Amino acid sequence: MSARDEILARVRAARGKDAPAPRPPAVIPARAKGSERELFARFCEMAKRAGATLAAVPDARELGREIARFLGQEGLPRAVRMAGDPGLDFIALLKPAGFSVSRGPAQPADRVGLSRALAGVAETGSLMFASGPGQAMSLALLPEVHIAVLARARIAGSYEQAMAPFRGNDGAHELPRAVTFLTGPSRSADIEQKIQFGAHGPRRLHIVILENAP
Repeated sequence: MSARDEILARVRAARGKDAPAPRPPAVIPARAKGSERELFARFCEMAKRAGATLAAVPDARELGREIARFLGQEGLPRAVRMAGDPGLDFIALLKPAGFSVSRGPAQPADRVGLSRALAGVAETGSLMFASGPGQAMSLALLPEVHIAVLARARIAGSYEQAMAPFRGNDGAHELPRAVTFLTGPSRSADIEQKIQFGAHGPRRLHIVILENAP
């Protein structure tokens, strides 16, 4: 029992009221259920529906080659702004491929931001990011192109399952300061009811799935 729950229990006891009934489990939609292979396929399908592009590589050693392929295909320079996240330590793999690599929050001149997703959600093709000292959310919002690196093992069926690793054994949340879910590139139909990409974030979202992430 967390300190908060203990305090509330004392207040209820003092008022002569029983503790409330436990909250029923959330209803998980059918498309959030399935085997690991089914959830992987569904995540890819839903992410593509949302306008993202995807590629899978065996491990981090192939990351530089895939990013070079994607940037060349899009006619973008090999200049990448990366998070300072220690779990995204790929600079040594990118520089030999001719990349200019910078660390830290995105700057207005940056065209490509690279960051690590904590989880993927199969039911919607969404990515989960945590904002903190090692990873600024500006990397996923400011540059026109966002490259997200996602470990295949971190693809969950539902939002509840994606959040589960941050829930303690006593049910209390142990969340980062801010958690953001992003689905596909930025789009808006506010202007003349026509879909416009890049209205509030990147025009392109490319997800690189690491099959064998550490």
